[in-house]
Amino acid sequence: MFIPREIRINDFEILPIEPKHTAILTTLPLHHKDPFDRLIVAQAMSEGLPLISADAQLDAYPVRRIWS
Repeated sequence: MFIPREIRINDFEILPIEPKHTAILTTLPLHHKDPFDRLIVAQAMSEGLPLISADAQLDAYPVRRIWS
């Protein structure tokens, strides 16, 4: 299948949703209305990872966004 193959080829790691992520999620201001986008912001903040997104609204959060 396409997705599992690409995950393996690109050496991606699936990041599970953990309590530490939801703890941050509950404190985020509602700069962005999409709950999934806020969840990936919380994960990026918690893990110290950049966020890959074309959505400039995410720049309101303290994460480094890659992709303009």
